Amino acid sequence: MRTIEFHGIEVTYDERCTKSWKWQKAVASQDPARSIRAVESLLCGRDEEYADMLCGNEDPEAPDTAADLMSELIAACIADLNDAKN
Repeated sequence: MRTIEFHGIEVTYDERCTKSWKWQKAVASQDPARSIRAVESLLCGRDEEYADMLCGNEDPEAPDTAADLMSELIAACIADLNDAKN
């Protein structure tokens, strides 16, 4: 497990997921349920909690939607792993 700070919240994720071909296929799947399960596994089952913290009081005028922020969060987790390798 690794922890990063993202938009002012502490996020714990399971780095093992990103190394799994099965996970990579699931997150890229055209099946929304399969993709969501992949995100749940990456974020240790706390995806809804993180989404609520990031977007719970979503302002309709805000440029980022929940989906945008969660996509950014996934990218931040992967970027963190890449930084750790270097």
